[in-house]
Amino acid sequence: MKIYLTKLTAQDLQSTKDYISQDKPNAELAVIKRVVEAIENIVAFPSMGRAGRVSHTKELVVSGTPLVIAYRVKQDTLYIVRIIHTARKWI
Repeated sequence: MKIYLTKLTAQDLQSTKDYISQDKPNAELAVIKRVVEAIENIVAFPSMGRAGRVSHTKELVVSGTPLVIAYRVKQDTLYIVRIIHTARKWI
């Protein structure tokens, strides 16, 4: 399965990394690792997430973090729409 990250997803990851590194520089890698593991799980089991708040998406909470991955699967491609902190507004 191909994985496609949107520009917003890249911005989400960068802002999450920047925020974490302000207080706990060593923790940012652990959080990014959990995100990668969650994406790998989605690739293995695309229907594992709950119905998304945005039409035609699914959501998966990243274990041990306050992050949610919003995604969509079309044919053989996984589109990561957003990776957002649960306290932030969507869209």
